[in-house]
Amino acid sequence: MLVLKTKFFVGILAACGVLTSFTDAKTTSLSSRRVSSRRVIRKGQRTRRAKVATSDLKKQPRECFVTDETDDTKGSQVQISCSSKADTLWYTLEGGDSNAKVDLVVKKGKKKKGPSVPGKKEKGKNNSFSVRFMELIEYVPTDVSVPAYDWIVDPVQILPIKSFVDFTNVTKNNGVWETTLKTKDGVLTLVFHITEGAGQTFSQHQIKYDVIIENFPWKNKTDSLLALTTEVVTPSAKYKSPPKKTNKKQLVLDVEDDTDDPDNNGYSVFGEYSWVSNAVDNDEVTLDIVETEPADQEPKSKTQRMAFSFLKSSNATKITWDPEIGIGYSSGVVSLFTSATANQLMVGMLFSLACSLW
Repeated sequence: MLVLKTKFFVGILAACGVLTSFTDAKTTSLSSRRVSSRRVIRKGQRTRRAKVATSDLKKQPRECFVTDETDDTKGSQVQISCSSKADTLWYTLEGGDSNAKVDLVVKKGKKKKGPSVPGKKEKGKNNSFSVRFMELIEYVPTDVSVPAYDWIVDPVQILPIKSFVDFTNVTKNNGVWETTLKTKDGVLTLVFHITEGAGQTFSQHQIKYDVIIENFPWKNKTDSLLALTTEVVTPSAKYKSPPKKTNKKQLVLDVEDDTDDPDNNGYSVFGEYSWVSNAVDNDEVTLDIVETEPADQEPKSKTQRMAFSFLKSSNATKITWDPEIGIGYSSGVVSLFTSATANQLMVGMLFSLACSLW
């Protein structure tokens, strides 16, 4: 009888696949606690499994409204809110007599009716980030084999990106909202595009903008290249690591769930600054884009400086490039307990069952 009970007990453990050594259980427990770089973890909260695939979230149609046309900011600022069933994005575009900037604030929640503006609790917090356009730099590479701007070489000249004429009126054509901002000297033009639905060349969770550089006043017309510097400001001071080297800067956003809507639970939202790897000049020649950052830049700094070098751009009279600013989705879910914990609970229950049968 004792032999039969022992075989029965071992058989249960083997059938459930939980007959492992204590060393294995400890290893599993430790590895399961490692936080994946693809997850956004919010303190004090637990999420549950996503009910909507992240690919479906990206396809959600949006309804956009211009929400800021007050007299004191008209011409130097444009604010557009775009809502879907999943979340609301507030884009604030700034020009005037300072560096041009794009602010993005995100809030998860049900689709809103009519225009809305971000409240004080949302703006400038961990659920937002901004990209500021700083300077156009003419430089001569110190090493022609590595011609990208290295933040060390003495520039031939620096042209600050400031002093803009007013934004053009925001227009809507076939579901795409557009406005244009141009420097007073006419060298830099930014054309912003926001789409409400699918079928466009860009996503409805991104704002696409054309960077057009025309008639730059070159001082060295044979050897120098051009670089555009930007600053990305992330209040959370946290950055995600893409699974491989890509033309993206991913930023951790602490976006609250709308707990009244179960479809909004189980996925995370992160900020994303992305760009294509090439531009074109006035002769339609492709110019490779190389992104560099200062060697002494702190990886956890709230402000991250970036330079985009236009290779082979010497003496170009026109350069066109189109990056994007917006959000992405990931389905990283914080499990309520690890697999090792689950195994231990199962072992405990089976021990109880075996003891009762004993």
